[in-house]
Amino acid sequence: MATQSAPVGINPNGASPPAAPKVLVIDANADGRDLIARTLRRKFPGMILLESGSADGAAEMVRRHALSAIVAHRVLEFSTGPELVRYLRSIAPAVPIVLTSSNDYRIEALAAGATAFLPADEWLMIGQVIEEFVGVAQSHSARPFP
Repeated sequence: MATQSAPVGINPNGASPPAAPKVLVIDANADGRDLIARTLRRKFPGMILLESGSADGAAEMVRRHALSAIVAHRVLEFSTGPELVRYLRSIAPAVPIVLTSSNDYRIEALAAGATAFLPADEWLMIGQVIEEFVGVAQSHSARPFP
């Protein structure tokens, strides 16, 4: 008796293939957003990247999309990174949030609900940080990235 194989792209047990990770990059500076987005695209070619330059735009994207993670640098509506994290955590309680900043807000950011803090001068490590948290949105833990 011949066996039939499942069509390409169809899991034989009927489950859908895993969705591509979707990450929101927030930075008031378009060049900063682009730098982070290009770095993530290079490391994760299939990743869906959304970008926002404002807290209102970010909030709308959080409400409309099932996100795997959020990378936030700065937005003009908030004077500090931890304030931004508190706002994001209020609308996205289970999504990992990585705060990047040129100020050392590590302790404050983690206390505000950030999943990880990355100093801006180490932004090239963003791929490693996101790789650690993509797919674990349901069980984020507030801890710094080494």
